[in-house]
Amino acid sequence: MNTKDANLELIKPKFGISFELKHFVDGNQNEKATFWHFHPELELVYVKGGRGVRHVGHHMSHYKNGDLVLIGSNLPHSGFTDRNTGHESEVVIQFKEDFLGSEFFKAPPFKPIENLFLQSLDGISFHGNTKKEIGDRMEQLSQLSPYESTMALIGILYDLTGSTEKTTLRGSGFTVQWTKQDNERAALVFNHVRKQYKEETSLEEIARLTNMTVPSFCRYFKKLTSKTYTNFVNEYRILKACKLLEVAPMTIGEIAFQVGFNNIAHFNKHFLKTTNTTPSVYRKSFLEMVQV
Repeated sequence: MNTKDANLELIKPKFGISFELKHFVDGNQNEKATFWHFHPELELVYVKGGRGVRHVGHHMSHYKNGDLVLIGSNLPHSGFTDRNTGHESEVVIQFKEDFLGSEFFKAPPFKPIENLFLQSLDGISFHGNTKKEIGDRMEQLSQLSPYESTMALIGILYDLTGSTEKTTLRGSGFTVQWTKQDNERAALVFNHVRKQYKEETSLEEIARLTNMTVPSFCRYFKKLTSKTYTNFVNEYRILKACKLLEVAPMTIGEIAFQVGFNNIAHFNKHFLKTTNTTPSVYRKSFLEMVQV
């Protein structure tokens, strides 16, 4: 695997505009950001519709009916969409904290935005009306002139500061002063899990992947994520299972095997631990919600 594509993402705004705007529609995918990566720029992402997995720093969770996420500077994350997400479109805005000058957001009228930037170091997910209204405005940005889109982005950021419809993802700890080697190792492990989570990978295999001994890898990974490698993989499997419970006409046993569990009791135990409910109750609750 070429770790350069999975580590530092280099972002270069188009001429005449001070931030990067990407709008993916008509089945086009944000393939470049699929894997684990980071960048000095903050990132505001709107996913219209669909269901997927958030992986931001320490945090992993499952979103549905789209998502709106603000990711802080140098906070590693994986892409929010893929070919199986089922979303309609995705808008990604990337900008540096000083994209309007080093003093702009320190001025009293814009101080709330500077505070929002600080909060984003944990990652923030917005929901409810905020998600829909801000998402609609983000989708219009590509139709505006550079001046109009810049002013519109300021308005979007300011309105986000006043929203109460938000959840802090608490992904910090990953906005680290990592060495290049640290980030390459993290990229190798997380990308391996994303691609191979259905298969059993021994600690010996994953330690070899990172050029570490098993004890060293276990200490390193626990320090990095506050989880054991096994728990991390099982949590990722459960998030995938949640999506299947919502959309796939499969039995719970079939889903358990589909996401990598070879024991239904083991699956039920980890599902309860991760979601605080059982697979059958989760599916029933989701069906009741969408039928309202």
